[in-house]
Amino acid sequence: MSTKPVNWITRTAILMAMTLAFQVVLKLPQPLTGPVVNMFLYLSVILVGMWSGAVIGLATPVIAWMVGIMAAGPLVPVIQLGNASLCIVFGLIDETGKGKNIWIRILGIAAASVTKFLFISTSAKYLLSLPEPAAKAMGSPQLATALTGGVLAVLVSEALLRTGAITDRYGRTRA
Repeated sequence: MSTKPVNWITRTAILMAMTLAFQVVLKLPQPLTGPVVNMFLYLSVILVGMWSGAVIGLATPVIAWMVGIMAAGPLVPVIQLGNASLCIVFGLIDETGKGKNIWIRILGIAAASVTKFLFISTSAKYLLSLPEPAAKAMGSPQLATALTGGVLAVLVSEALLRTGAITDRYGRTRA
């Protein structure tokens, strides 16, 4: 019997729990929470795979709305799809380097961040009637938090992989 599905579910659950704990328990302001949530999305892709990240990216906005972190309910599906697009674009690009090429990983982070930003900002501007502060929050801050989260994810994943404490989605360490 293959342990791959069990590993996928376990790692995804752990990363989701860590993301939600940071998001819900600490209740830090968005400029701090956003990059960390994005870091966990990128980490889930690096360590488990793009569908793991997409699952976490779909869950986190719902939880944020349910516990009152996100006030605008209509933003939930927009942020969900933005998160999922970040994970899928990053996963597809990072896959071309098989997780070994840092330049491809950086390109993936840049492309995924821009994709998420364009999707969320365009949706917020043209599909939703948001108050001005909420509309502004769905603009350039989304790009900044996605890029910052990507940088944090590379730093954290490299540190974890170099210690041999964890393997990437291919079962490799850097130790």
